[in-house]
Amino acid sequence: MDTKDEPCADLIFLKKFSKGKKEIVVKYISIFLRTVPPLLQKLQDQIDKKEWQLATFSSHALKTQFNFIGFNSGEVFAQNIQHRLEDKSDLNELTVLLLSLKILCEKLYLELVEEINQLK
Repeated sequence: MDTKDEPCADLIFLKKFSKGKKEIVVKYISIFLRTVPPLLQKLQDQIDKKEWQLATFSSHALKTQFNFIGFNSGEVFAQNIQHRLEDKSDLNELTVLLLSLKILCEKLYLELVEEINQLK
């Protein structure tokens, strides 16, 4: 099975949370699209500056955002980053993990914009 064509997000939780109201789904997707890219950049900056504690908080915040939108693979990456930061282990792998997460997020953003367009 080719996973590159599978959707990144599973919006089931969000749609249940919004009780099927399209405008609420659009609102929360829009909030996600406005907040996550700067948060990813903030995490990158914190890692570059070796601000491990702040980066731990940012990775946790991302994990929460990804969970809400049903972005399971992103949540796993954020969790892996958070664990490395908390344990201060394999810190040299953070850049690669974050780059991989950013690539996945780019696909997710396109998918979510398409979802918004379909809901309007």
